[in-house]
Amino acid sequence: MKILILGSTGMLGKEVFRLLSNTGNLSIFTSARSDMKDSKNHLKIDLLESSSIEKIENICPDIVIYCVANTSIEYCEKNPDIAKRIHGDIPSKISSICKKIFYISTDSVFDGSNAPYRESDKPAPVNSYGLSKVYGEEQIRKHAKDYVIIRTNIFGIQSSRGKSLTEWAISNLQNGKSINGFHDLKFNALSVYQLAEAINFLIGCNFSGTINVAGDYSISKYEFLNYIANYIGIDESLVIKSDSRDFFNVARPKNTTLSIKNIKQLGFTNLKLKEGMEYIANKIREV
Repeated sequence: MKILILGSTGMLGKEVFRLLSNTGNLSIFTSARSDMKDSKNHLKIDLLESSSIEKIENICPDIVIYCVANTSIEYCEKNPDIAKRIHGDIPSKISSICKKIFYISTDSVFDGSNAPYRESDKPAPVNSYGLSKVYGEEQIRKHAKDYVIIRTNIFGIQSSRGKSLTEWAISNLQNGKSINGFHDLKFNALSVYQLAEAINFLIGCNFSGTINVAGDYSISKYEFLNYIANYIGIDESLVIKSDSRDFFNVARPKNTTLSIKNIKQLGFTNLKLKEGMEYIANKIREV
């Protein structure tokens, strides 16, 4: 089976590549805007260029794992057309030239007023980022031969931009700087390692459709940052309990906790916060 990972140098893409490269009977291809020295089959392209689709088609992938995204809420709000292209138009075109696409969506497709959210709940995004992901989901369902839409929220380090929530928190905490943790924003994020394992699991069981893949818990961003401080051995008092309304101009959903009943019924169990935090601690030790 030939699998192409798009966005392979990003935080999630690197973990998916690492995991699938150690799985037998798979031919792994990668693609990103930058080089990837660990990949023997790497295509350096910018998906915003029209020629990129033809180059991907030449690979003839059985499965495409679309890890490409711009998760900056502010950027997407200022550039909604680009957000729609990255999260909707481009993966839609790619989905029509492969046998199956894995599309990484988000818990931000919901407005945060009625958690926990099931796969059958109607999306109601509150910002352009969420809108672009809803649009992407709709395009995938319309054009893909076969698909898996994964709604999730992830954390990790070594992102392509170096600006993930976890990286920001660790950088400041290690330098003795206080950080704001929002008590009014709740979620059940999963580490990129755990999501990569879930993707491998869903490939193996030949799942198709939309599924939530998130943590087996629901906590505030304040509690989450306290967990990070605890796991890297830093004084938790540096995390200041704050209200998100005092810091953001762009609307954010308050509680995007996802129901994980369906992924658990399929038999996937690596959904605990402890395992995710241990992954982060190990990554820090590697640096």
